[in-house]
Amino acid sequence: MAAFVLILFFGMALTWVAVFIGVSVKDVEDCADRRVVWVFPLVFASSSYVPIQTMPGWLQAFAKINPFTSLVDTVRALMLGGDVPLFAVENSCWGAGIFILFLFLAIRRYRLLTV
Repeated sequence: MAAFVLILFFGMALTWVAVFIGVSVKDVEDCADRRVVWVFPLVFASSSYVPIQTMPGWLQAFAKINPFTSLVDTVRALMLGGDVPLFAVENSCWGAGIFILFLFLAIRRYRLLTV
């Protein structure tokens, strides 16, 4: 249940990224294209498919600070056992930071467009 709640929370945070992109573009097709552009590198450069230790050095540095790595590690720790408190705190910080930042940016962008 905790893994589901963390995934839901992180997904809600990423929704505000999509909202910000949606209010920033002029065309509907551009919104879908731009949303995909930033998601794929974050997912594929995380620990979701391969362990970080097996990645090249330059990719390891990026994967260690990637918010998707934090989410994947937290869910794995919850499902398989592991250091849950450390991963949960890191994931919660990433989710809250993304949520607050893009909520603020989306509201600000929307207000600039409607005034």
